[in-house]
Amino acid sequence: EDYCRVAARVYNRSNGALTLAEPMCYPVKADESVAGAYQLLADTEEANCVGLLIRTKPYAAVADNAFTVERVLVRGPAIIDSTQLPTLDFAGAAFTTAALVTALKALGIIANAEPSLIATQSE
Repeated sequence: EDYCRVAARVYNRSNGALTLAEPMCYPVKADESVAGAYQLLADTEEANCVGLLIRTKPYAAVADNAFTVERVLVRGPAIIDSTQLPTLDFAGAAFTTAALVTALKALGIIANAEPSLIATQSE
């Protein structure tokens, strides 16, 4: 653990086994039942975002109401690439990216789009 990241339980509360192929930067909210734990965010809950998963391996077949211990980015200072935020939740419903960016900003986590082209000055 450090100031910006914690290792914590992340629960699957999706009413079924859950697999996330690309969990990096997936938003989480405070768990409804276990203090100090998190659960994966669903669409319409963007304002409840309190952190992002920091995981590069797929999140595979986690049973409903089960948890895994994950690293979670919970506060800044931090800058992330906003294009890495998911556009769909675990059920395939669309996130409102602007609302996620606003919630993250309140945590001190800045989400900026990476430039697609870098120009160099030459003489």
